[in-house]
Amino acid sequence: ALHIRDVENVRLVDRVSPKKAALDTLYLTATHVIFVENSPDTRKETWILHSQISTIEKQATTATGCPLLIRCKNFQIRQLIIPQERDRHDVYISLIRSARPGRREGLGI
Repeated sequence: ALHIRDVENVRLVDRVSPKKAALDTLYLTATHVIFVENSPDTRKETWILHSQISTIEKQATTATGCPLLIRCKNFQIRQLIIPQERDRHDVYISLIRSARPGRREGLGI
């Protein structure tokens, strides 16, 4: 079953140019986290494979929203600012569940 959940007005913070934080729609599928930028001039998508996620961390809520820090195994770091705590919690739980099943620990790979 392909479960897709979407959350509007998620800010994907770009470490390179933090001022240009796009308001994206966040889509959670069975295999990926997808951010789709909603600006009229660009149609940019950022895909993160669940199996690439190493840690997910809830950060202190600020005036701008509820941050979620995703660290990937390829050393990319993505910070999401989600407007509502309830949505952040849902995303957090979904990602933790999704990131677990594909683990191949103890295989010496």
